[in-house]
Amino acid sequence: MNFQIISFVVALLMLVDAIRRRPHWAWYAVILLVPFGGWIYLALVALPAWNGQPHLGGGVGPRARSATPAKSDDLAGLRERLARLRSTENLVELAEALLVRREMHEAVALADEAQARDASDRRARFVLGAAHLALGDFTASERALAPLVAAEPGYRDHEARLLLSEALWHLDRREEALSSLRDLAQRSRALPHRMALSKLLERAGWRREARNELESALAEHTQAPEHVKKRLRGEAKLAEQRLAELRREA
Repeated sequence: MNFQIISFVVALLMLVDAIRRRPHWAWYAVILLVPFGGWIYLALVALPAWNGQPHLGGGVGPRARSATPAKSDDLAGLRERLARLRSTENLVELAEALLVRREMHEAVALADEAQARDASDRRARFVLGAAHLALGDFTASERALAPLVAAEPGYRDHEARLLLSEALWHLDRREEALSSLRDLAQRSRALPHRMALSKLLERAGWRREARNELESALAEHTQAPEHVKKRLRGEAKLAEQRLAELRREA
C-alpha cells in the first residue's frame, strides 16, 4: 500500500468536506500545506462532526450546520443494516464509510459487489476508483473512474475527475492528466479547479506556467461576486501564499 497515495486521497476528500463544511480558513492551510494535514483534519474535525460530537472546525452560518451528514450511523450500524438487507445502497453506504476510515481493501470488495449488482451505480464506481487509487492500483482506479467521468464529468463537483487525473499521472499518461485539468479549469474557471491545475503543472516541472495560472485565476477571482469571494476566501489565501512562493523561486 502506498501511504503517499492514501494521504493524497484523504487530503482530497477532506478538502471536499471542508468546502462543504466551511470551517475557519486556516483549516485549508492545514489540509494542503501541513504534512499529514488531511489526517489532522479528519481526526479533529471530520470524524467528530460525523459522529455528532464537538469538533474544532467552527464553521460559517447555516451552510456549516447543513454540511454535517443527516445519517450518523457508525460502522457497526452500517454493518448491521447490510446484514439485514444486502442491497446495492447498503453496500455502497458501508463502502464509502470504510473509504473515509481508510479501510480500503474492504471498501473495494463491497464496491465491487455493488457494481456487480448494478453497473450503473455511480457512487459505487466512485468509491471503487478512489479506493483503488489509495491502494496504488492505478490501472483499476482508471478503469473505474474513466466511464464515470465520461458519463458525468462534474460528478461530486468534479472530484471524480480530479482523482482520475491523479491515476492517469501515475500511469505515465501525464499529458492526458494535464489535458483533463486544463479542460476543467477552462470550463469552470473556478478558483479551486485552477489551483489543482497549477499544482499539477508544478509537479510536471512547469513552474512558470503554474505561476501564470495562479496569477490569472486570482485576477479573475477579484471580479467574482461577493458571495463567491466570501465562500472561497480560504482557497484565495492559499493561492496567494503559493503564488508569492513561486514568484520568490523564479
